[in-house]
Amino acid sequence: MKRLLIASAVAAALIVGLWLIAIPETLLLEKIKDTFRGEKLSVTIDGFSKGFFYHCTARKVTLVSSGTALLSIDNLNAGVNPLALIIMRLPLYFDGGIAGGMMNGDFDLLSGGDRMTAGVFNANIQGIDFFSVLGLSGQGLLTGNFAYLKGKGHANFFIRDMRLDNKPFLGISLPLDAFGIMRGAIEVNAGGVDITSLSLEGKSIFARVKGRVGGGMVDLAMEIMPDPAFNDKDNLLMLLASYRKSPGYYIVPIKGPLSF
Repeated sequence: MKRLLIASAVAAALIVGLWLIAIPETLLLEKIKDTFRGEKLSVTIDGFSKGFFYHCTARKVTLVSSGTALLSIDNLNAGVNPLALIIMRLPLYFDGGIAGGMMNGDFDLLSGGDRMTAGVFNANIQGIDFFSVLGLSGQGLLTGNFAYLKGKGHANFFIRDMRLDNKPFLGISLPLDAFGIMRGAIEVNAGGVDITSLSLEGKSIFARVKGRVGGGMVDLAMEIMPDPAFNDKDNLLMLLASYRKSPGYYIVPIKGPLSF
């Protein structure tokens, strides 16, 4: 029993010592940044501090693409499980605030960004830069999850209480303020993002979007299906008359360059 207690104490001292001495704060910070560093992607971390026993915090973490901020996480708390080193992994678990909601997830510090999961809960899209970069402005509560493994990722998301502004999207005027709900699923790969399923629901109107975003370009098709009872108060459907395939059915191509 005495030997077991001594061995346990030595093991604990080694684990704690590895964190406090062998893994300096600068090394940990660079390892986190390297995980998100890609051809155009990077991360900035403000107020980073390494705590006791495999725990660290940051005042703000911002994901950046080509110099443009996409999203920010506030008051991030993170920790790693040192026992995972046995299987040659070092997952970092994190949680923090994002646009009035919450975000949590994990990524492997040893995989070079090849393994990651994340979840977002009730974040207001008004406070997420990514949506304004796409040309979408307004409000809505976003909940979703994302998983990425070895170059391929998948995300599901749901936006409720959505109120988008009726401003042109890639040069096309769309009745965006008519939709109050958005549901979607996307696939991420080295070439870009495939929208496998995206629907928008409003009062007496429904829409579907499919296509691809990649290579610096957007190439989408939006099907718009208004009911006869739909109130087109801004007469936007009249502007889309050339895209009408039949009464109550429009197919609008949405193509153009990305700004990030």
